[in-house]
Amino acid sequence: MAYELLVISTLLAVAIPDALALCGYSTFGLGPDLANVVATDITDSTAIMSLIFAGLSVVLCFVLDIPAAPTPVQACFGLLSVILLLGVSTLNLLTIPVMPLMVCLELTFLLLACLRCKLFGAIPAPHFFTAGALSFGICTGFTAVACVAFRFSTGTIASIETQIRLASMYSEVFAHVSKDLDDIAFNQTQCFAEIVSPGLNQDQQDVFHRACTTVNSVWYAQWTTPYAVPALNALSALCCMVFARTDPSTRTLVSENQTTMLTEAEIKAAKMMAALLKRFTFMTALGMAALYTASTMVVSSRISLMRSMIVLAFCVILTALGFVYLETDRVLLSKLLNQSRFYRSILQLAKNDWIRALFICCTCMFLPGILGADMIRQRVRTCVSSDSAPSGRFTAAVRPMVDEFHTWNWTSVLRKLNLICIVAVFLAVGMRASYVFFSWLNVALIEWKLDIYFLGLLVFAIGLGMFMMPVVPGTAVYIFAGVVLGYQAQLGSQDDVWRAIGIGVLVSSVAKMLACTGQYLIGYVAGKSVRVQRFVAVDRVFTRAMEMILNRRGLGLGKVCILVAGPDFPTSVLCGILKLNIPQMLLGTTPVILVSIIPQVCVGVMLASPSTDNPDLSRIVTAAAAIIQAAATIYFSYRIMETAEIHYEELSQHRPEHDRVAELTKKEAAYTRKYAELTQWEDMRWPLRAGILLSSLVILIVSWFLGADFALSTQICFRTFSITDRPLASCK
Repeated sequence: MAYELLVISTLLAVAIPDALALCGYSTFGLGPDLANVVATDITDSTAIMSLIFAGLSVVLCFVLDIPAAPTPVQACFGLLSVILLLGVSTLNLLTIPVMPLMVCLELTFLLLACLRCKLFGAIPAPHFFTAGALSFGICTGFTAVACVAFRFSTGTIASIETQIRLASMYSEVFAHVSKDLDDIAFNQTQCFAEIVSPGLNQDQQDVFHRACTTVNSVWYAQWTTPYAVPALNALSALCCMVFARTDPSTRTLVSENQTTMLTEAEIKAAKMMAALLKRFTFMTALGMAALYTASTMVVSSRISLMRSMIVLAFCVILTALGFVYLETDRVLLSKLLNQSRFYRSILQLAKNDWIRALFICCTCMFLPGILGADMIRQRVRTCVSSDSAPSGRFTAAVRPMVDEFHTWNWTSVLRKLNLICIVAVFLAVGMRASYVFFSWLNVALIEWKLDIYFLGLLVFAIGLGMFMMPVVPGTAVYIFAGVVLGYQAQLGSQDDVWRAIGIGVLVSSVAKMLACTGQYLIGYVAGKSVRVQRFVAVDRVFTRAMEMILNRRGLGLGKVCILVAGPDFPTSVLCGILKLNIPQMLLGTTPVILVSIIPQVCVGVMLASPSTDNPDLSRIVTAAAAIIQAAATIYFSYRIMETAEIHYEELSQHRPEHDRVAELTKKEAAYTRKYAELTQWEDMRWPLRAGILLSSLVILIVSWFLGADFALSTQICFRTFSITDRPLASCK
């Protein structure tokens, strides 16, 4: 009976947010009406205020200890929080169109977490996650049926008539975002025209494109919601199945001579916890893969798949972190980390200053607020119950984190933080610049009207040169080849289109292989430096685990995933530093032709052909390539960790070829120790500390602005731009 109640409860927790997403935020329901209602000047200011109010409500919940309050108080506050969250997502519908869908998804997991904490805490984790997987599976079936019905009622998105009809449902949205066009008569259906009216100046053209981007983003996000709901349900079911496989039969993680330090029950629980941590690593890799893929994939249409992937990635990481927090025994985890050499090495990696700097980069916008709110919460506890409240400025929950911060060498952490942010800014601006350069070059090559074969040679030379630049993603090169050759193919027959695809695939593939070899040689030469070897940690277990995977002959899946899905330039350079076999490296790279080069060259050709019969096909192909790349990133992350665990003893053994790295580390140990002493944060004079803090603050603000410009539909730093855009003069 208890299990039936569990299934019914989890089914309701999944079905209610699904119904809310389908009925309230899709073209299947009230989505267009809501979008038109919030398209007002008042809503623009209200949306910002709602975000501030939502943040204050979270702080209030934290300060007033709502999680420790009686259940009725928690229920009331939770209901108000859900209403507030839905209101915030609705008011920000034009800025982040996918936000309501992701809020509904997170609402599902919040309800499941409440069920786990309040009603079904005694049920084993595998049973709870199995019930969750079953509920998600049932809802996947029902929402898929609704998706099919919706598909037949609206028509195919490939039809330009369907797109115009859908866009016409958002007339108030277009009127609101295009109000700066003054008296010029435009409507949202003109966003599908290929030629911009010559009566618009540069500023008016930007307004028009921005209005079209907003309208297209909103209607496309709401039109895809009936498709996204069953897809997300299926993905959630898969994730629940992954977490449900915390089987006690997992391999022993504590060696025989250490079992006396843990009881038999603790050893069994430790095995289950280790399996759970592996699943958490898997889910985190999924989120990071989505973030990496979103930053490298080019969606040349003005519908931003990248923003959806970014929001989904953060949802996945936060959800996985939340459930692992609920299911983890912190005392047992501490014992496991101290007794297992493998997990102890992970703990040492987490304490690296580079990892700490990355943590500050990601949390700097929220960490001061959390610490400040906790100080207020401690004051409130002291006022309410002065006898039972522990002394100190922070509560017992946050004090360990503050104590950990006191052990950090903040000078080293902030210096590395500055370097990380500088590299991030350089990559962000460099990628934008590469797209602008490719767009300009595309127009120049079209005007030259070269023979398609000679044009292919030029594309090969340009692509090879761009591949050798670290800031240029391979995706941009492939789409550039398709766009340039696709425009040239428009001048001929249908056979020229296929010829353009073939030439584009050929020159891109050859350029990719030659670039891999060139990048390998860069790494090979740089790898002769002992400092470079130490920088990439050739003597560490995880680097050796990657080397073990890459050294396997043939087309092993883990090897292929690293070479295909890894960042183009760093991966090949690392192969050179590790002195891997070049033919085997190129053999492992060849699947990139099938999973990346062919699809994206075809996308480029289709983008260059406005008369294509299926304008939405480019989005489908791009999304498929993004999914494949994300899946490959997940798999090789898992394989590296699994290899490091299974072969830990072998990989941690001494290697004579790494003696020079150890000697350099010992030689510089005294310098490193003295430098750490002289740069102790507490011993530095306040002008030096102020200068370091100011530099870190400035570069963090710049990085977060660039990140917001990338993630939001409202452009902050750069104008909306794609690789197929052309100069204003060529549009007249």
